Amino acid sequence: MLRSVELLEKDGKTIVRIINDGHISDRKFDHADYARSWAEGQRIRLGLPMKPHSYPEARTGT
Repeated sequence: MLRSVELLEKDGKTIVRIINDGHISDRKFDHADYARSWAEGQRIRLGLPMKPHSYPEARTGT
């Protein structure tokens, strides 16, 4: 049972590609943040491990 969630960039859009049991579906997003969020939800739905994030550290202003 092959399952994966991938993020791709094409023509200024971010594409989330889902592969689930041989079926491939793509969804295009204008904003990469929305695409990443939706992809995370799909990973949860498919029971896949979450990928580590590289969020910048919060600044304290000091």
